[in-house]
Amino acid sequence: MPAGAAAPVTAAVDLFLNAVAAERAGRTGEAEIRFRAAVEAWPRSAAAWRGLAVVQHRLGRSSEAADSMRKARALDAVASASVAATLLFHGDDRRAHRLLMRALAADPGCLKAHWLMGNLRARLGDREGSVAH
Repeated sequence: MPAGAAAPVTAAVDLFLNAVAAERAGRTGEAEIRFRAAVEAWPRSAAAWRGLAVVQHRLGRSSEAADSMRKARALDAVASASVAATLLFHGDDRRAHRLLMRALAADPGCLKAHWLMGNLRARLGDREGSVAH
């Protein structure tokens, strides 16, 4: 790993932690600025998007909060589907199914979760269920 490669991640984590601290201290406006910086630096962080959604909601910006929460749920869904893929590889169909159901509940449009669920259903002999995904 090149020298300083971890620096962007560390900076993004610091931005996130500072946003959380501002939110906990009741400095909602500051927290929003810091969460925005965190999602810019770390756009695949579901936690940062969720934090931004919370402060947007507290500031009365429900539409923006809903958009931020959708992004957080989509990221959560992809993460759950990724773990499910590993479980499927190791033959743990029951836990993979549970995670895929969670992913699809969080984001019904998660293509990875649909693809994996289709494969799981096919493996279990459920042709109709497989085609539905």
